Amino acid sequence: MNESVVAGVETALSDEVHLHEARGGVRKLPIVGMDREVGFIRTKVVNFPRASVLIRGETGTGKDLLAQEIHDATHQEHKKPFIVVSCPSITADNQDIILFGQKSAGSGRTRHKGIFEQAEEGTLFLDEVADLSPAAQEKIMGVLNSGCVQPYGLSTEMEIPIRCRVVAATSRDLDALVRDGKFRADLLSKLGTISVIPPPLRNRKAEIPALVRLFIARHGADKVIRAEEDVIRTLEEYPWPGNVRELESTIEGACVLTDTESIRLQDLPGNIHDTGSRPRKNGSVGSIQVLVTGAIETALSNVNLRLENARSGGGGDLLEAARRSVEMELLKKALAETRGNKTAAAELLGITLRAIRYKIYEYGLAGRD
Repeated sequence: MNESVVAGVETALSDEVHLHEARGGVRKLPIVGMDREVGFIRTKVVNFPRASVLIRGETGTGKDLLAQEIHDATHQEHKKPFIVVSCPSITADNQDIILFGQKSAGSGRTRHKGIFEQAEEGTLFLDEVADLSPAAQEKIMGVLNSGCVQPYGLSTEMEIPIRCRVVAATSRDLDALVRDGKFRADLLSKLGTISVIPPPLRNRKAEIPALVRLFIARHGADKVIRAEEDVIRTLEEYPWPGNVRELESTIEGACVLTDTESIRLQDLPGNIHDTGSRPRKNGSVGSIQVLVTGAIETALSNVNLRLENARSGGGGDLLEAARRSVEMELLKKALAETRGNKTAAAELLGITLRAIRYKIYEYGLAGRD
């Protein structure tokens, strides 16, 4: 490998370390919502500081924030390195230096550390891990299996133990990639000792008002202080394919466009603004399909956390937990869809008003007749 490539890689890695220090110690972004996921991290994941964690979620759901939360919760008392690597940036030309380090050019014994060494006693975050090349997957699997690295370009007898937690994240379907032969099954198993699945924003729309307030405070520049009620209603009806990241971008743009202290409907992008003008048809097949799909997705996330709890020594009737989780999520989503109207929610779900009142009482939910 020529010296220009080595120098370029060393510069890039140096820049990465500065980025991680800033993210870890200067700007800690709050996590709004995802209480189950954060609670699972703080009560279970922290007890296994070397166990690998795989975060699977759609684009924009806050996987990087959860990775930071895992690191911070694990190392509350001592500041440890949090090394972030964008896996698409690992190429055939630089993979050995990035992973294993490199003896610096010229004479002397100094050397550039690879990412596993840089993360010593801390966390190595492999972002977009599905984009690793087959060669990089093989090399990382070798490190995880052996528990040590051989620094690139130095004696083959020199092995350095790795002492860090590996957290990986992806927005792609790794199981499908394994079936297609594009991702190693053994690496997926190794990375997924613990799984965390952040829910999409469409499944936690009750958190949209709080997120809007957070993003207005972040981007309003003391000029914008609120969003009008019809704006909030419109944002709650939009499906948010880009999740929280898209919502933040929307609020940031609206803060720039508005000439008042409030965000108005006309300050929203056209595709979102149009959502609020569509008539709502309670009980339609489309509405029911959206409710059922969202409820099942959230319920599966809840059950996944219970499975991890069981592996950690917990227990409980998982089948009953799954049933109750789906039922509760359907009730919550029906009430959100009908703005808390029990009669309309019962009609949407195809049950009696008496039945929905009982279920609301059973699950401790709120609504109005």
